[in-house]
Order: sequence, then C-alpha cells, then structure tokens
Amino acid sequence: METSINSLNAATILFAHSMVDGAAFDYCRVTALHAPQDWESDILNKQVPLAVVRGASFEEIRLSKLDEVLDDLEMKSLREKIDRLHARCQPPKGWSPMTGYAFDLERIIKLDKLRQDIVHGEALGQTIANADDEFDYMNRTCMYFMGLVNLKYNLKIDPQSALIPKSGN
Repeated sequence: METSINSLNAATILFAHSMVDGAAFDYCRVTALHAPQDWESDILNKQVPLAVVRGASFEEIRLSKLDEVLDDLEMKSLREKIDRLHARCQPPKGWSPMTGYAFDLERIIKLDKLRQDIVHGEALGQTIANADDEFDYMNRTCMYFMGLVNLKYNLKIDPQSALIPKSGN
C-alpha cells in the first residue's frame, strides 16, 4: 500500500511539474505574440544574413528570431522560463492574483529538484510529504502565471471561446 501511494505521489509531482513548465513556456509565448517588442533585448545581437535583410521586413525578421529564442527557451529549465516571464511582466514585490497564494521561487526550485530526483530514480519509491499540497501549489502557480500576463498586458481568457460548439442537432 505504501509503495503504491509513493508511486502515485511521484506521478503527481511529475505531472504537476510538466503542467507548470508548460504553462510558464506558453505564457512566455503569449507575451511574445502580443508584445514582440518586449523580447527585443533577447534578440538584439542575433545575426541575420544579408539576403534575409534584403527580402524581409523588420517585423518578419523579428518574428523569425523570436521564434528561434522561443524554440531554445522551450528546452531550458523551468527557472529560466519563469525568469523570462517575470522579466516581461514585472509584478510588484509580493503581488498575487489570488488570495492565499504567494509565489515562492525557492519552493519551485525544490519541486524541480524533486522531479529530477524522481526521474533519475533517486527519489522514486520514497515518501513525498504533502504531495497533495505541492500539487495544489503548482496548479495555483499556473493561475499565477495567467495573472501575470493579465497584469501586464490586460489579456484575459474569453470564456465563450472555451465553449464546445453544439452539434447540428
């Protein structure tokens, strides 16, 4: 029974980490699509072949280089994705979009280390204290990222766009 619980908790941490990592990257992409000028510092020194400069507009070149930066960022650490998102959104110290939640980078780093230890087998089968609380924290961290983007860019999810269209009945 204990082994099953430990395995389930490990899977929960892995799933939740993937969820946070994906959300951090997706919100970085959202900011890049909405305000590519906010990412210009990341592409300022990228080389562009002269043939491309002759045949493309500034916006096309910027988008191409930004795509390269984002492709690279997708493979980077969760910490780097969070750092890039914070650099774009610049929340005030202690800001939170929800009651009872405080972003804690050190907690995220510990959870990232736990995920690595599970994947590499060092923590596999070990007891994970408060796995449910950690899952809840990571779920709320995804909502925090959405709040960051809303704070900076006033972008909100349209609930109507999330509705599944009715069939032709």
